[in-house]
Amino acid sequence: DYREEEARQLLVACRLNEAACCLRCDEWAAAAAACDAAVSRLSDPLGAEAEANVKALFRRAKARSRSSDFGAARRDLREAARLAPTNREVRELWSELRQAEERREAGGKALLAKMGA
Repeated sequence: DYREEEARQLLVACRLNEAACCLRCDEWAAAAAACDAAVSRLSDPLGAEAEANVKALFRRAKARSRSSDFGAARRDLREAARLAPTNREVRELWSELRQAEERREAGGKALLAKMGA
């Protein structure tokens, strides 16, 4: 039914907007949950709705990265890059993610060095 499809598309858009708002308010878990809800409602995430899927994956990756869930963020970004290989925001977040991982690793090494000294 056309109305059900339209309602589903509006719900996906609302969840993506909710995720964007949560990211601006530093509410990482809520942003990731909104993206989960959007992705679960996509009927054709690899085809007609690939753009919405990339938005959801990107925003979820950003939320996960900010909450230091680097592995999950990397998985989301990898899938987003596969769907939209020229997306500038995805490439920039990938670079930020690598830098955050390097900072965490360097901090861990410094802590271990202090503990060993």
